[in-house]
Amino acid sequence: MGRSSAGSRGQAARQRRITQDLVLERLTLADSDWLLRTSAVMMTLQPTMRDAVRIRRISFRYRPGKMGIADALDAVEDLFSPFAALGATIEPRDDWEIVDEEAEAGALAGLGPAASFAEAMRGAMLRQRRLTDGVDLAVDAIASFDAEASDLTAAALHWLALGLRAREP
Repeated sequence: MGRSSAGSRGQAARQRRITQDLVLERLTLADSDWLLRTSAVMMTLQPTMRDAVRIRRISFRYRPGKMGIADALDAVEDLFSPFAALGATIEPRDDWEIVDEEAEAGALAGLGPAASFAEAMRGAMLRQRRLTDGVDLAVDAIASFDAEASDLTAAALHWLALGLRAREP
């Protein structure tokens, strides 16, 4: 017995989609170089559908003295430029969170001996997020995907984001 046409229509109505949020953590200038090299072959693709790929909740840490704030902002923008060139929506600069390593070091020093569990946890989290030696910029963001599976550019950007997450620090 054959399949009913109602079942086939129901399947067609449910389009396959790429829907996922990927957390991108501690991206560096080396990751920016890797992205540029890796995405070069993708630049012939048609841009993805509007808002199918969004880079949001961008925050970054930079080391003052090694890098000025304007340079750090430009470096973050350069990091996500391959995504933007392929049609991804990048959160506006005004919404980015900027963490000054020197100011945070002062906050850590001000904690002193922890008076409470909450302060101890905050101190541990701050220490964990500090920039490592030789790294002057670290960027965190969320890459959000909500695209039709047939959107080849969105799929390529998805794999690019997965590749970024798989890179060793």
